[in-house]
Amino acid sequence: LDFNILNNITNIDFWIEKQAQKDLIAIFNAIISIKNETAKNLFMLAFSETLREASYTRNNEFKLFRMKEYESYIPNTYKIFNRKLENIINIYIEFYQQKLRGINLSVYNSSFYNTDKKFDTILTSPPYGDSKTTVAYGQFSTFINEWLGFKEARKLDSKMLGGIKAKKLYEKGLMKEYILEIAKADNKRALEVSSFYENLESSIKSLPDSLNIGAKVFFIVGNRRVKNIELPTDEFIAEVF
Repeated sequence: LDFNILNNITNIDFWIEKQAQKDLIAIFNAIISIKNETAKNLFMLAFSETLREASYTRNNEFKLFRMKEYESYIPNTYKIFNRKLENIINIYIEFYQQKLRGINLSVYNSSFYNTDKKFDTILTSPPYGDSKTTVAYGQFSTFINEWLGFKEARKLDSKMLGGIKAKKLYEKGLMKEYILEIAKADNKRALEVSSFYENLESSIKSLPDSLNIGAKVFFIVGNRRVKNIELPTDEFIAEVF
């Protein structure tokens, strides 16, 4: 077994028990030996969930916090992996498999700026809020990203919408009054919210050049509350478009 991969995880002994580290390496090595890429990806998804549950990270928490009772937590890593894999397979068979006939799926990691591709429909759901203060997607995926060798895994949240705090308040359109109201209670928080809406506006304005004439765009949105003030993100998106 190649234990060098453990060096990818920042402060691994703080987060993962010693035997669990060995078990995870054994599972991972078995997965990467799978020849079929589709099957390998499915097993890797189960491994990703196992890596997090086998760690000392608190359950039901997106941000990285170590559980108080970590010293008594001795995970059965193989049992966790089998449960995760069985659940993923059942979901795939019961839901996805029957819906995937005749679908051509292409995955791109790129910007909508300066693209030659044109789309008839875009269905997207922007983050509920900035990753640092709401759902910390970067922290949630830190372990698997580090395990796979992504060097800036712990900087991911700062690269998402609202990841870098704005230097001035966002004072455009209908959001102005809401952000100014937040600023009365907490100016730092208002700047964080401003950064999110600045980035979201920029993201929205990058879409039209990628749309065919008559195309439709669907946003699935949740309106969050900051300082007990509900922010009308749905109306903001409509206004920017």
